[in-house]
Amino acid sequence: MKRFILVCTGLALALGAHGSGLEAAQVCGKQFEELVLHTLEGQRTALQEVIRGKPAVINFTTTWCLDCKKLEKVFGSIISRYSKQGVVFCFVYVGQKKDQVAEALKGHPQDGIVRLLDEKRKEARKIKLSGIPQVIITDAAGRMRYSGLPLEDNALSAEIDKVL
Repeated sequence: MKRFILVCTGLALALGAHGSGLEAAQVCGKQFEELVLHTLEGQRTALQEVIRGKPAVINFTTTWCLDCKKLEKVFGSIISRYSKQGVVFCFVYVGQKKDQVAEALKGHPQDGIVRLLDEKRKEARKIKLSGIPQVIITDAAGRMRYSGLPLEDNALSAEIDKVL
C-alpha cells in the first residue's frame, strides 16, 4: 500500500497535479516570455501581440482535463464582466491538435476568449510550465502578476482586480 501511495504521489508531481505552476524565477514582476502559438485556423501568432497593452488572463489548458473543465466554468461567470474593463482572456491548449480542440469546442459560445494552440508543448516547456491547468495574469505592461490555479470565482476575481 505504501508503494502504491508513493507511486501515485510521484505521478501526480511528475504530471504537475493541480497546476503547480512555473518555476519561482518566472513569476511575479518579471516580463512574460515571448510565446509563438497558432490560432485554431492555423495562423502563427505571438501571444504578446494578442495581449499587448492590456491586462490579460492566460489559461494554459486542455479539453480533456477535469480541473480544466472546472476552471472553464469559473471563467464563464467572469469573462463578460472583466472583458468590459479591457481584460483579454486567452486559452492556450497545450499538447492538443487543432482538430481535437475544434471538436471539443463545438457548441461552445465564442465568448470573448482568444483560443490558441501549443500543439507540441514547445512554448509550455519554454516557460517551464509544470502543470495543467495553469492561470497566468499579466498587467498592461506584460509583467506577470499571478501564476496559479484559482478554482473559484472569488479567487480569480481577486487576482484580476489586482492588475486593474
